[in-house]
Amino acid sequence: MPLRRLLVWLIGLAAMATLYHGLVTLAVMWLWMPPPDWWSLPISKKAAALTWLQLVHGVALAAAALPCALLLHRLPGRRPVVSGLVVAGIALVAPALWSSVSYLPSFSMFMRVSFGLDLLKFALVLPAIVWLLARARVRGPRAAQA
Repeated sequence: MPLRRLLVWLIGLAAMATLYHGLVTLAVMWLWMPPPDWWSLPISKKAAALTWLQLVHGVALAAAALPCALLLHRLPGRRPVVSGLVVAGIALVAPALWSSVSYLPSFSMFMRVSFGLDLLKFALVLPAIVWLLARARVRGPRAAQA
């Protein structure tokens, strides 16, 4: 890969990471709400709050990842899933680890579990959607109907 193409690719990934980070921030802030009254688990109120938080956060993350996944899927390249993983790493995983590395030892077990689930979602949602788009394109609409 010539140096110029590599530079354009890196600038594109950085721009995509910025877009993805902004969309995730907006979606999570917009969708965050306390658990409804009907959402209760017999285990504990903390477990109910954690499951609701992860569910709403996952929906917001998928909603923010969809436009970026569509763009990554449309860009010319041999490995859009790897590009999605790089974008997710630059946009969400690296900043989350960087900002919480000094606080992680003081987190409660509840916070550590939540943080671990967040990191998994951050790293895997965008590449998974890109992969699903690639699979849907390969199969085509006729294969899905059969």
